[in-house]
Amino acid sequence: SHDGCHFAFTGGYENLGYHIYRQAASKLYGGTSHNVNPPNPASVQLVGTDKLKITFRNVADNYVYEAGVEADFQVVGAPVSVTGGIVSGNELLLQLSGNATNATHLLYGGRQFSGQWVTNANGVGMVSFSEPILPP
Repeated sequence: SHDGCHFAFTGGYENLGYHIYRQAASKLYGGTSHNVNPPNPASVQLVGTDKLKITFRNVADNYVYEAGVEADFQVVGAPVSVTGGIVSGNELLLQLSGNATNATHLLYGGRQFSGQWVTNANGVGMVSFSEPILPP
């Protein structure tokens, strides 16, 4: 519910309010700390020649990969793109379109307006990042 400048209340500012409430409740009132903060990568590692494994810092959270978010990733140093992904525990395995052995960084920029995301179970979207790619 984003129009390029503002959000609608339902599905927009309302959701942002819930996200902020959960963070405040966790820090100030001893509320749950699970699925409160955005998915935040700890590392990115090449798996074989055509996959990247993102390991998230919050190991107890539940993560969701929405098909279509591939376009928001950029692999630096190799002529490949992200074609899909699957979540397992606190790891996201990204399938690449080809050999990425020369890749140096993975960038995630998110998006403006509505679309697909990598989120936690409460719908909090992944933070934008630029991470070096560790060798296998």
